[in-house]
Amino acid sequence: MRRIPAFALLLAATLFLHPASAQSWGDRLQQLLGGGSTTTAEPQQAAAVPPASQAALYGDWTYRAPLLEYTGDDMLAALAVGTLREQFAAALAKAGLVPGQGTVSFRKRGGVRIALADRQAEGSYAYDAPQGVLTVTLVRDKTRGTIDGKAAIADGRLQLRFDAQRVLEVIRQTAPQNSDDEKLQQLAALLENYPGIVLGAELSR
Repeated sequence: MRRIPAFALLLAATLFLHPASAQSWGDRLQQLLGGGSTTTAEPQQAAAVPPASQAALYGDWTYRAPLLEYTGDDMLAALAVGTLREQFAAALAKAGLVPGQGTVSFRKRGGVRIALADRQAEGSYAYDAPQGVLTVTLVRDKTRGTIDGKAAIADGRLQLRFDAQRVLEVIRQTAPQNSDDEKLQQLAALLENYPGIVLGAELSR
């Protein structure tokens, strides 16, 4: 059985948890990710800025933490996502995505290799420095999936952010056998109702 592409783990890990119910958006997303709704204070961090050039990406980056953000204008959705970051990290760890393990390798000639948990993928990338836009294309069994995201560096750590709806589309393109997964369909319905959810990862050298 083929597996979901590696970089999409940040979305796909939620599929192994409890199914959503017909409750509020915040409650439903919490059920997908698991855990309660307690908030924790976040440490201050330097402002993130786009890498100055593609050369700044070269090398091996180690996975350190997931990113879960909401960029829309729905107040309740913003509050719900804000309370879920800790539970999201725990959900990923349960799926095998542990800080300090897994790498994203950017090569000088535009190749990229991703190894997260027990999943691996290879493809290509391009970086638009003025816009801070990173385009990643992965190839699996002759099927291509391309996604645009934002790259930024803060405190020496690389932050990659991708629109959650687009990540879901790439999963469907490169792993169509997962399209009928009940939890994937539930999550798709949530994302369609609340655009602006961003998934990503923080990495360091």
